[in-house]
Amino acid sequence: PFGVFPTRHGRHSGLIVPRFGQSVSEGRYLRELGYYWAASEYWDARLTMDYYDRSGWLAKSRMDYAWRYHFSGTVSGSLTRRNFAQGKNERRWDIAVSHNQTLGSTAALRASGYFVSDDSFYRDFSFNQNQRLTRNLRSQATFSKNWPEAKSNVSINVSDVRDLDNGSQQRLLPQISFYYGQRQLFGGASGSA
Repeated sequence: PFGVFPTRHGRHSGLIVPRFGQSVSEGRYLRELGYYWAASEYWDARLTMDYYDRSGWLAKSRMDYAWRYHFSGTVSGSLTRRNFAQGKNERRWDIAVSHNQTLGSTAALRASGYFVSDDSFYRDFSFNQNQRLTRNLRSQATFSKNWPEAKSNVSINVSDVRDLDNGSQQRLLPQISFYYGQRQLFGGASGSA
């Protein structure tokens, strides 16, 4: 066997080289076989697939986008038909979204969300240790605006927290915080005596 690898520098589309291996529970596997697409200077995407001889497949995708000084974000997700329980074949999925945007020179919007088909998805399928240990999924959106000349700002935040241990969900009402810059209570010194 032989391989040909491009020597071009910089960002460009192409195949993602997979990893081969074998495990006792899943048999032979092929991980991270996929394609990276550098669509434009503003966004790119990658689609990969893991195939396991005994337990099925896992498809993963990720799209990153950015327009400098305006907005940036990521949308990623995965879908699986892997079989961990004996004879049980079910579809499971996850989606993660992150978006940051500046609105003019004094306002900003930040939002992130995590959605999973079931509470044990990350524990069963993720290779990221931090993700596997996460027991709470927090989705939130924050809008902030400031007025530099008045030395004041306002922030509005909404959030949703899902506990992966007991399946409970906690939605918080919008939290609003307002800061008004320091001012003198009474007028300043006027004139001289």
